[in-house]
Amino acid sequence: MRVRTIIVATMFSSALALVGCSDPAPIEPNGPATSATPTQVAPTLPEAAKDDSEEGAVAFVKHYIELLNYASDTGDVERLREASDPKCVGCNSYIELYESTYANGGYFKDSGWKNSHQVSDMQEGELLVFADIEAAGGTFKEDRDDDIHESRDEAYQLIFAPILTNGGWILSRFSRQADQ
Repeated sequence: MRVRTIIVATMFSSALALVGCSDPAPIEPNGPATSATPTQVAPTLPEAAKDDSEEGAVAFVKHYIELLNYASDTGDVERLREASDPKCVGCNSYIELYESTYANGGYFKDSGWKNSHQVSDMQEGELLVFADIEAAGGTFKEDRDDDIHESRDEAYQLIFAPILTNGGWILSRFSRQADQ
C-alpha cells in the first residue's frame, strides 16, 4: 500500500507521464467537493462547442477540461466517457482513476485545472488545441482507509486532439507539449 501511495502522490505532484500513444497519466484536475451533491451538476456543452470549426474545437476542449474537473470532484465519469474516444489512453486513465478512487471510498478535493490560454492549429491534417493549464494543489485519498495526501500547484502545456464525429466533438488524445 505504501508503494502505491507514493506512486499516486508522485503522479499528482510530478509532470505528466505518458501512457500508451502519448496520452498522459492522470494528473489531478478537481475542485472543492468530495462527492456529488444535489447542487453540483455536470457541465453542459456550450453552443460554441457544437460548431464544426477550429473555434468549436477550442470551445470543446474548454468543456472537456470542465468535465475532467467535475469527474474529479464527484467520481461521476459518464459525461467524460461520452466526450472521450474509447481508444484515448489518457482519457481512459482519468476515467478509471476517478471511478476506482470513488468506488473505494477515496476522493480528490480543493484543486482543479484552470485553462489560462488556448490556441488551435492544423498540423499534418490533424486539428490540435494547445492549452496552458494551471493545476491547483489539493488533497486526495486513494481509498477510505488511505491517509490524506497533498499535491502541489503546477502548470502544464498540453496538446489536445479533438475529432469531429457524427455525434459532435470527442477527444482522441492529449499529451504534454514538451513530449511532442
